[in-house]
Amino acid sequence: MRLRGNLDRYCVLAVLIAAGAAFPAGAQQPGSAEYNRVFVPAHGTGDTRRPSPGDRWGAYAVSEVNKYTGFVTGLTTEPDAVAAATAMCVERGGVVCAKEATFLNSCAAVATSESRSRWAIEDSLRAATSAAKEECGRECRIRWSGCSDDSSR
Repeated sequence: MRLRGNLDRYCVLAVLIAAGAAFPAGAQQPGSAEYNRVFVPAHGTGDTRRPSPGDRWGAYAVSEVNKYTGFVTGLTTEPDAVAAATAMCVERGGVVCAKEATFLNSCAAVATSESRSRWAIEDSLRAATSAAKEECGRECRIRWSGCSDDSSR
């Protein structure tokens, strides 16, 4: 019986060694390329969404100095949308224009009055304009609205 017990241990040891050869050292360690190919992070722990070729960005830029704005839609990357909105703000006379908001495959609207301005991003143009007006107040009117994919959804 003692020989049989040792034989079982050796068989288990051989299986473990063979399994180790199938998974090289570090192959399944978190952070390694091999690990990331097998274990995809869950939503909320990392960006697992890759942009599709049809993704379109929009951006809204504002000058806090003199309140000029720039608003663009339909660009393929977020940095391009931010750069274009900022450039439009400057071209219109804005001083120290900066990104206020970006949006991907959605719609946005800006509502303003003499004393205030509010913006909203929603899935549809109707929802965005409604939300912007509601946030801004009764005296506000829509100054700009559009969808990043150039639809009016």
